[in-house]
Amino acid sequence: MASASFFDRTKANTSALVRERDKIARRKAMYACCKKAAKLAFSTVGLSIIVTLYAVAGAFLFQVLEQTNEKEECIQASSRNTLLIRELNVAIPLTNELLDEFISTASVNLSQAARSPITSTDFDHVTLDVTRTFKVNGTKVVTA
Repeated sequence: MASASFFDRTKANTSALVRERDKIARRKAMYACCKKAAKLAFSTVGLSIIVTLYAVAGAFLFQVLEQTNEKEECIQASSRNTLLIRELNVAIPLTNELLDEFISTASVNLSQAARSPITSTDFDHVTLDVTRTFKVNGTKVVTA
């Protein structure tokens, strides 16, 4: 039995040495890999890649954080636009009616103005008023 335990101990010592040697080899490989990665990372190409990845990650993070706020703002803008469209749909027919009335009144005023004598001869600035009057350089001229 003594000989079996000797072989067992030798086998155990050998496997411990092999494990230690493998551990050292893995450390050396990891150190070499880290050295290569650091050399690549601090080169011009590596730094360009890092900056690009940083910018892309920042854009993605910004999009994730602001997504709910942007949706709320879009919904509010859409509701404001809907209200404005409804108001315009009401206001446009009224505006058209007022414009038609103004045009008919203006044509009547112009025809009356052509027939009535005007005392002032200075016509640099003539504006039409809907109440059957003209303003000529600040002087109010009423047509009959």
